[in-house]
Amino acid sequence: MIQFFIFLIDAVFCTLQIQQPSQLANFYPNQIVPSVTANFGNPYFNDTFTGYVVFLPDSQDPCSELTLEFDLDTIVFIPNTNLACSYAQVVYEIQLCGGGGVIFNSTSSNYQVQGKVISLPDGWNNDIEIFAVMASYTSTFTWKYYGDYKIQLKFFSTVSQSQMPEILIELTGDHVLDLKFLSDIYKYMMPLSHDDANIEIYFNYYSCKNCSAYDCYSDGKYCLNDSMSASSGRSMINQTLFEINLLDYVAQYRDAYADFFTYIKVISEYCKSDYSDSCSNYVLEWLGFNSEDIQILNNASWSSTKNNAFSDNQILKSQMNSWKSNNLWFAPSITINDVKFLGGMEYFPEFFKDSFTDEPVSSDGYCSEYCSLSMIDDGICESQCVKSQCSFDIEDCKSLNSGCNSTLLDNSVCDQECNTTHFSYDNWACVCKCNSTLLNNGKCDSGCNSEICSYDYGACASTSQCSCSDDLLYNGVCNKECNTTECHYDNYDCKNYTKDDDDDDKSVSVTNSQIALIAGIVGGSFLLLILGSIILCVVYRRSRNLSSPGNNDSGGESRNSSFNGNNAENQGANPYQQYAIRLPSRINSQQRVNNSPRIMQYPEILNSEIIASNEESEASRPAEGGELGYEFYGEPICTICLEKVSKKKQEITRCLHIFHKRCLKEWKNKKGKASLCPNCNKNLC
Repeated sequence: MIQFFIFLIDAVFCTLQIQQPSQLANFYPNQIVPSVTANFGNPYFNDTFTGYVVFLPDSQDPCSELTLEFDLDTIVFIPNTNLACSYAQVVYEIQLCGGGGVIFNSTSSNYQVQGKVISLPDGWNNDIEIFAVMASYTSTFTWKYYGDYKIQLKFFSTVSQSQMPEILIELTGDHVLDLKFLSDIYKYMMPLSHDDANIEIYFNYYSCKNCSAYDCYSDGKYCLNDSMSASSGRSMINQTLFEINLLDYVAQYRDAYADFFTYIKVISEYCKSDYSDSCSNYVLEWLGFNSEDIQILNNASWSSTKNNAFSDNQILKSQMNSWKSNNLWFAPSITINDVKFLGGMEYFPEFFKDSFTDEPVSSDGYCSEYCSLSMIDDGICESQCVKSQCSFDIEDCKSLNSGCNSTLLDNSVCDQECNTTHFSYDNWACVCKCNSTLLNNGKCDSGCNSEICSYDYGACASTSQCSCSDDLLYNGVCNKECNTTECHYDNYDCKNYTKDDDDDDKSVSVTNSQIALIAGIVGGSFLLLILGSIILCVVYRRSRNLSSPGNNDSGGESRNSSFNGNNAENQGANPYQQYAIRLPSRINSQQRVNNSPRIMQYPEILNSEIIASNEESEASRPAEGGELGYEFYGEPICTICLEKVSKKKQEITRCLHIFHKRCLKEWKNKKGKASLCPNCNKNLC
């Protein structure tokens, strides 16, 4: 982060700086960008500047000889490598005091851009911060060099929107050519209102000196293309005026531009071979407009004597504001804040979002709070999309020739014109016991659980012939009585249903929770089996250790012997072995307490002696309820302890001594050097 700010500080001086990719990689070593972008917003309406550049990936068809310079009036958005060849040789901004320039170049540290730095265009604030970005494209190797470093540079500064964003849409007037373009952008344009942006529409006329007045306007000077050759020049001009007037009307009287963009999209589909007023008026009525209002505006545009004659370009000057006199670029396009979009439509959402400082709702992919743009024109009429800014999801929720319009759909009254499946039964106003607030809330509401309500938009199983209650259908458990085709196999709680009509014993699959339970039982049983085997092995080995060759079955002799070679001399030398218990040489498995291999009970202990090398030590006496063992009343320190046998407190060691667990713990912690515990054997339990 510190390096980033240092880099920005370096960039704002009035000297042109040159950076190699290897140097830039030190600042941004792990950034990867898949395409070239030269998108710097709209400097004239931003108080301060923001933008970013990414490098063109390696191309098999390098444009090494192409050179094109951008000034600030012709900045474009270039996400497509084919188009980038025309622009990516040198993309540059300028410097002024307070702004700086950076050249990205991998071939020469002395690279110059025409040996000059251009100045700010008129209208820019002198104190604006500008980060100049330049990219050179000299060879495939050059761009591979950039690609190897995977560099992305982003320059950000505080941006405020001081003017209303401007959106210019250039159409051809040819419905066939315009339709695909409109289909790609209209979802993003619909939610915009005149508070979000000023929208203007232009039509790309082209020069056709040899065309007749029937085909073109003004005796063949300015033409609109009709790829289907279905309309005259006058009718096409009339339609363009109609659309321009409709846009003005919507901007003045409607909350959003949704109706306008829906109109031009629908008319491009429905009236593509008919530019007549009747077709246009029909679509207007279908949208809920009064077509007479628009016709009045349109007729006013033709009222001028000059415009009545097809002899000049007065209409073009007054209504179109712009016209094209060449046919070099004859395709629909969109320009936002003087930045023309030339890339593939998959990049349009990003371009659209970057064009606004105060982002409109549609920049996040929604036209209303609960209606995403992907739900528009998807073939399904969603009630949450029947909003004005979503154009009432009109192509999904309406049908031409139906008589149902947006006003009827939005009045919460059951209108028979809209009471069809296609219109979701007048936006569910005609559905008994169900309303739009219950539909599509993710829960199965009984009032909506019918075929006419699409079973609560799929939240309910189709239960027209299902006898199961909702409690069983939606409890997440496979219930046998609901595991039928009519009940959708317990609303799909029963995953792998099989049925034997001749046998009551049906194979019913288990739910995920049941599978998990069975798996847990099987796994637990397996672990218990392993643990039991280990216990048996330990007990068997201990039993073998207790039956050593030096021990015989004679209890008396055994009790007169000492274990592990601990004779009198050893005991005298090891005062901590004062109290050793003579145990029988052989311990049967029946004598174990609760089959515990570590805590044992020996009946013979009741008659055993405590061997005391110190004759003066206090004697022992049987414990209360002596069937469990002895209590020792001797030294208060941790020597041999023969209290009431307790699984929590005592353990028997490999040398057959019984100790307090705390003694063993201290022994282990101090590695056999504990002063409070007997020094029996370092290999304790």
